[in-house]
Amino acid sequence: MASPSEIPNHPVVQLLDSQGDSFPTGASYYIKNLCSNFHQTLTFNHETKTKTNPGALTTTAQATPDHKWLIQYENTDRSRVAFKSARNGLYLAAASADCKAPVHLTERMVFWWVHQGGAPGTYWFATTQSKDCFLHTWNCEAGEGSLVASFTNRDPNPEWGNFYEQPYSVFEEFSSGMSWGLEPTDEVLQWKGQQKISSEGQQSQGDGKEMKKRENDLAERGRLVEEREADSKRKDDELAKREQDVTGKEQAFDKKNQDFEKSQDALKKREESVRAAEDRIKKVKKGGQAEHLATQEEKDKLKDEMKGLQGEVAAAKNQISRLQAEVEKKGKGESTNVIAPVNGSKAQLSFSIRSPEVKRPSQRLPAIKTPGQALPERKQPGQNLPGRYDADMLKRAEAGRKAMAMSAKA
Repeated sequence: MASPSEIPNHPVVQLLDSQGDSFPTGASYYIKNLCSNFHQTLTFNHETKTKTNPGALTTTAQATPDHKWLIQYENTDRSRVAFKSARNGLYLAAASADCKAPVHLTERMVFWWVHQGGAPGTYWFATTQSKDCFLHTWNCEAGEGSLVASFTNRDPNPEWGNFYEQPYSVFEEFSSGMSWGLEPTDEVLQWKGQQKISSEGQQSQGDGKEMKKRENDLAERGRLVEEREADSKRKDDELAKREQDVTGKEQAFDKKNQDFEKSQDALKKREESVRAAEDRIKKVKKGGQAEHLATQEEKDKLKDEMKGLQGEVAAAKNQISRLQAEVEKKGKGESTNVIAPVNGSKAQLSFSIRSPEVKRPSQRLPAIKTPGQALPERKQPGQNLPGRYDADMLKRAEAGRKAMAMSAKA
């Protein structure tokens, strides 16, 4: 088997038909040439072969086996093909490797190299029997009955000296006669239609599956959206409930602070009352036993009240400390100081708990001095005074004596 030609701009390619489609091996086609603008097709004269009526020639295409060729690949390679006559099953081959040598039919399968042609969708066919030997409509004749023969630049016959060992550019002058295209027959068109229907059915079935898959995906996305919305609503409800709890605790804390301030004010008033009572005790220079006892009872009562008020203050302080600890613990566990936004909202709810201000008196209570238990000295009038005499009378009498003494001296 000869190697393919190394002609520039015409590399070996995979064979396609005039519609640009690939086809299975053994499909039937019309082989038409470019020089007749694809009006003439390759056929074979099976009856009379003479010099004026050669075996391979071009005629107008007809739907008969004489005009149809079965294209077969070498294995699965579409760059080497064999042309089998649809009439008798014989294969197209070059009679010799000479220039203008006729082509004939043979029982042996002969392959042809497929080179890129001179126009899109066309091909040059070079026999594998000899290198650089191409199938050619001689002299690019476009009429019916034109000779189809081999064309080469390797024929040493002096008759073809103007082609012998010439560069590959010599083939370009006859490019239209060397360029062939495959036009599908009715059988191939029918097969393509069936393939198209089958492909469309498979595509439709695939589209249906894809549509169903998209619907399922859309339903799943809808379900996920609903779940997210429900979760978001649940979180909003929980956040609102926490805000209510925090607000209630703030109000309770404020009330406790107010009660504590009232208790402090009451304690201050009691302390002022105690100081006033002590001041009254200090101002009393003389007093009977009954007055002393009343003052002592008032003082004891004030002490008891003071102890009660101090107990209430201590209890209020303990309750405030517990409430502060509970609020701080709640703030750490539930982030009550700054409540995070839900679903990416920009709004933030924040609050701070004001520490209670303990109002205390500026001065401590003075030390309580217990008055002495001894009663003030009481002077009784003399026992030898006459009846109906009292201390005042004694004073008047003394004053009278002094007056009389002063008068006598004068």
